[in-house]
Amino acid sequence: MAEIGGTNLRTARFDPVTKTLSERRHAPSPSYLSTVGRPDEVLDQLLRTLATLGAESLRGHQADVVGVAYPGPVDRHGDVLATPTVLGAIGTSRFPLREECTRLWPGARILVMNDLTATGYRYTQRGMKDFCVLTIGSGVGHKVFVEGHPLLGPRGRGGEIGHLRVDLDPDAVTCDCGELGHLGGIASGRGSERVLRRLAGRDPGGFAASRLGAISRDASSIDGRAIAAAFTQGDPWVRSGIEAGVSHLGHAIAAIHVDVGVERFLLVGGFAFAMGGAYLRMIARAAEASCWRLGQDWDEMIGFGIPDDDQGMIGAGIVAFDPGVPELR
Repeated sequence: MAEIGGTNLRTARFDPVTKTLSERRHAPSPSYLSTVGRPDEVLDQLLRTLATLGAESLRGHQADVVGVAYPGPVDRHGDVLATPTVLGAIGTSRFPLREECTRLWPGARILVMNDLTATGYRYTQRGMKDFCVLTIGSGVGHKVFVEGHPLLGPRGRGGEIGHLRVDLDPDAVTCDCGELGHLGGIASGRGSERVLRRLAGRDPGGFAASRLGAISRDASSIDGRAIAAAFTQGDPWVRSGIEAGVSHLGHAIAAIHVDVGVERFLLVGGFAFAMGGAYLRMIARAAEASCWRLGQDWDEMIGFGIPDDDQGMIGAGIVAFDPGVPELR
């Protein structure tokens, strides 16, 4: 099984009996931010990295089934519709990921699905039926599951709340996809970096006096780990800086709730986990303030998922080997 993210690429072998992983391998994901070259060259390097890690996980064995969880919408043919956290603005172009993986593992049955679709199946196998899983990492994405099935739409476009425009200011932060003011461009880990770097430029004194300023050498060095460290240490400058993103995120969660009625929201993703319980409570308060009150307990409704890096790979393995789970995007 493999999971491609905007930051890291992971592979592992999946045991369909115990639903556990072994032979884990990981490497930084080649992306438009880290790899020099045209988009097709970035994609080629991504596929080479996937093949190398997959071979290491297989340790000389032949793959019968390969499941790939991918951070973008995927259609029923296994074609990726967009992948901005990996390819940037050009990542809105379709490419045939399943076909490419068939070349990497000839003879294997290849399943390609959205990473949050895969992640959701991890939780359906734990007895959950009606819920929304959200990732807050390099980007922001979600999937709503109703009666144990993801709501995707006829072309696999559902579950991309990160590309809803929430800031209409013409000077809004630019998202990886190239558009302005998208939720993922503001509230993700990568988006929080952009927001706080901009804020540091406007308020250099506040940044210099902050805990984040002590951790980071300068504004250009601000990254997700430094933000999470300063936030969990109670840095008021950082907390103030991310409030707008949290407000938009809570508003989006409330919109999902009043739209389809799900009452359980699971947050996953490296940035969300690193930010901790105080971040979770901030999101709950923002959601509570964004819609009417019918007795909802937002602290109960919003919680963390299983705090590991195995979400998409375990979910992809479940889809691949459980005959009761349809092969959905």
